[in-house]
Amino acid sequence: MLEAFQSGQREPTAPTPAHVDEPTTVAPGTIFCAACRRPITTDAARFEIGGRHEHECVNPHGWRWRIGCFAAAEGLAIVSEPESHWSWFPGYTWEIENCAGCGTLIGWRYRAGGFMFHGLILAHLTLEPARGAG
Repeated sequence: MLEAFQSGQREPTAPTPAHVDEPTTVAPGTIFCAACRRPITTDAARFEIGGRHEHECVNPHGWRWRIGCFAAAEGLAIVSEPESHWSWFPGYTWEIENCAGCGTLIGWRYRAGGFMFHGLILAHLTLEPARGAG
């Protein structure tokens, strides 16, 4: 399971959650947005890049993030253009991904050639579903 949901330093305040339709059933191993409990990915989608699932990264502004690599994610909105500058994974472009339900920063989508993965901020995810789900 995801063992290390640790906060990054100097994390921005998440926006107030918007109304989100909650699922009536939840698949085992589902991982949710910690702010609004929208399903984002699954434990089965975890994978390693560079020999690790988890990576600690710092952006040019000094924000430190602990991210996990996932092959698939849903419920996200891309909110930036592809960028290659300061990629934490050399050779990959990145785009910012926010929760489509509440707007919280969830992570980044990385692409190189035909390969894509998601680097998701572990502190912004939870294994706890919304009340009444599942």
